[in-house]
Amino acid sequence: MRITQTRSSSSQNPDTPPAADDILFLEDATEVMRDAFLAIREHDQAQLSHIMSQQQYSPYLINLRETGYGFTLLHLACIYDNLPAAQLFVDMGVKFLPDEEGRMPSLLAVEARASEDFLDYIADAEDRALGPED
Repeated sequence: MRITQTRSSSSQNPDTPPAADDILFLEDATEVMRDAFLAIREHDQAQLSHIMSQQQYSPYLINLRETGYGFTLLHLACIYDNLPAAQLFVDMGVKFLPDEEGRMPSLLAVEARASEDFLDYIADAEDRALGPED
């Protein structure tokens, strides 16, 4: 799995590379992302909380995208119907981003046939994050 970091909205110029402090080294990101993915898939909330509580990773990991499908950890929580993981990511301020095919996390949850509780939660959280449509 190849990993990329999404740019923060505070980035002035999208053509400017991120500052050294904003870079999560690829080898570290790959290992940590894999561990977070496994914790989400296995519904291991203790392990996921431990990974996300590590200060050197959590600010970068929350919106990191893998380049195959453009999934973030929130997308994976939606696919695996992991409500506590989704709640953790929302509480951490995850960005609701589409994957490479333009699918929002809530749509992936529907496609994965997530539980009603999950679908209600993720739809409400996505609406709050994206704001009202005009």
